Amino acid sequence: MRKMSLLATLMLAILLLPSAAAFAANEYTTTASTTPAAKGTAKKHVPVGAKLGFSVTDTEGKRPKSMESLKITLRGIVANNARFKACSAATMTRESSDASCPSGSLVGSGFARNIAGSRTSFDDQSIRCYLTLRLHNAGAGKFALFVKGDPNAAGDKNCPVQLATAIPISVSRTSAGAVMKLSIPESLKHPISTLTNSIVQMQLNVAKKTTRYKGKTVGLLEAAGKCSGGTRTVGYAFSNEGGESALETARARC
Repeated sequence: MRKMSLLATLMLAILLLPSAAAFAANEYTTTASTTPAAKGTAKKHVPVGAKLGFSVTDTEGKRPKSMESLKITLRGIVANNARFKACSAATMTRESSDASCPSGSLVGSGFARNIAGSRTSFDDQSIRCYLTLRLHNAGAGKFALFVKGDPNAAGDKNCPVQLATAIPISVSRTSAGAVMKLSIPESLKHPISTLTNSIVQMQLNVAKKTTRYKGKTVGLLEAAGKCSGGTRTVGYAFSNEGGESALETARARC
C-alpha cells in the first residue's frame, strides 16, 4: 500500500510539471488618450492627437516573449493619411535615417524599452536597449515608424546594438474605427542570431495635425463619435513568438 501511494504521488508530480511550466505568459498594461478628449460625430469630426502605450511583464519574472505583431483599434477615430505629406518606410530603411523625409511628414514620437538575452533562456535579461521612435505619415492608409538605437547614448537611453530601420504600419478604416497593424522585423526581434529581443515598454505620441483640403480643415486623426459613457475604447491585439496572443483594452476619455 505504501509503495502504491508513493508511486501515485510521483506520477501526479510528473503530470503537474508541464502544467506549471505552461503558466508563464506575457502580461500587459495598456494606456490610451486623445487630445482634446473630444467626442465628435459621424457628420462632424474633430481633429485630435493620440497617446498610445503599453508595458509588458512575464508572470514568472522572466524575460517576456518577443512580440511578432501588434494591432491597435482606435474606436470612433478616423485617419486621413492621404491628405498629408509622406515618407515611406522603405526610404528610411534604405538610408538608415529619416533625415531626407519631407518637412511635415513627421507626425509623432516616442520610445521603446527592450530586454534582450539568449534565445535559449528566458532567464537571461542581461541586455537593455532603449529605442527612439519617430512616426511619419507614409501616404494613404500608411504610417512608417522609424526606430533607432544608439550605442553612444548616455545612461538608460543606450542601446548596445546600432539600429536604424523603419517599420511599415497599415491603417484601415473600419466600422469600429481606425485599425493600425504592424509586424516586427527580424532585425529587431533577433539583432544577432543568438539573441532574442523583448519589448517591455512602448510610448507613442501622435501629434494633432491639421491641413486644409477643399476649403475645410482636416485632421490626421479625427474623433467621429462612438464615445460611450465619456470614454472610447482602444483595443490592443498582441501576437508573440511561440503562438501566444493577447487582447487588451484601454479607455480614452472623450
